[in-house]
Amino acid sequence: MKIVIVGGGSIGLLIGSFFSESGFNVTLLVRRIEQQELLKKSGICRIHIDGSQSIHPVSVITSIDEAPGEAIWIVATKYQELEEVIHKIEVIRGNCPLLFIQNGIGHLEIATRSLFTEIALATVEHGAKRLNDYTVQHNGIGMITIAHYKGEAARINSLIRANSKHFPLVISKDVEQVMLRKVLLNCMINPLTTILQITNGELLSNPFANKLLMELYNELIEAFPYMKASLPFEAVENLCEKTAMNQSSMLSDRLNGRKMEIYTIVTAVIKKGTVEGVELPLLEMLEKLLLSFDWRINET
Repeated sequence: MKIVIVGGGSIGLLIGSFFSESGFNVTLLVRRIEQQELLKKSGICRIHIDGSQSIHPVSVITSIDEAPGEAIWIVATKYQELEEVIHKIEVIRGNCPLLFIQNGIGHLEIATRSLFTEIALATVEHGAKRLNDYTVQHNGIGMITIAHYKGEAARINSLIRANSKHFPLVISKDVEQVMLRKVLLNCMINPLTTILQITNGELLSNPFANKLLMELYNELIEAFPYMKASLPFEAVENLCEKTAMNQSSMLSDRLNGRKMEIYTIVTAVIKKGTVEGVELPLLEMLEKLLLSFDWRINET
């Protein structure tokens, strides 16, 4: 089976290596020729949690025109790049099954508007760090949950073949529950690690950061009480433990001078709270702090 993964960042490289390992025919769509040449020469190098390494061959392209037909497309780009990417795929490969794996929930609007007839959404809870254009470090094993969103599900659900001890995959029928659970996790971990400039694990080991994490959790669960059963505080702690050495994607963006995914994660949850008639004062304060960092980045 053929898979096209759009994006050669940490998650694109990580899942590409695992799908290749599972026998899928993987093509990576990247922007830069330099990355294409390195991946063609070396394959994806994955550094395992125990420090060992493995190499996984993939095809690499820089244009959608070069993509194979009859493939499942997995879009692993940042939210800010999504609109343009989806439009290009629609024009050239509009009948393909599409899987979104972005942070937050802002991409639901794009998925709804798109012309694709077969769409699924996924949440990724692995810890991963791209060390260079062809090497990804696997920092923590987490669940990938795929939820059907539109049209037939059979082709995308066939990705379950890659399920393994180190790459667990599960299929869910409750797309709203899956996406809200993930964005609430994003809301707890990303803003705090970015503002405090700490790793995910330090949200547990630093007592002051941990208190902020608990206060933010309580505010979000009070606002969305129906999520408590599927998202106890122990689940938040478990994710922080599994990805203890990981740098959150939002913190990575801030440190590298890139625009952060504030709208699709933090702002989107605040808007959902407004629709449901609840206030989120702590999250709103964190949003203002993040926006002030983004403004400074954009001004320089």
